[in-house]
Amino acid sequence: MQKRKSPFKKDISERIKAIRSTMGLLQKDFAQKLGFAEKTISTIETKRQLPTIPLITSLMKNFNISSSWLLTGEGEMYNKKDEPESSQLEL
Repeated sequence: MQKRKSPFKKDISERIKAIRSTMGLLQKDFAQKLGFAEKTISTIETKRQLPTIPLITSLMKNFNISSSWLLTGEGEMYNKKDEPESSQLEL
């Protein structure tokens, strides 16, 4: 029996890679800014692992990424500057 791949895994992995690419950062530098290991970023970007809540929170906080865009792909990548940042995810 073959495992079905999660569409969430594919989409969020691509969005995380897009954030890093937009910033012009290597995986090593991106991971360092987020406080995670380079291997963690690599396994997420290659769709072998889903990001953890702490990593998602760190992305939103450190790079002002919209939680809606990160989790669903809808809306803008970045929060507007005048909108209050939320450090908690709405699950």
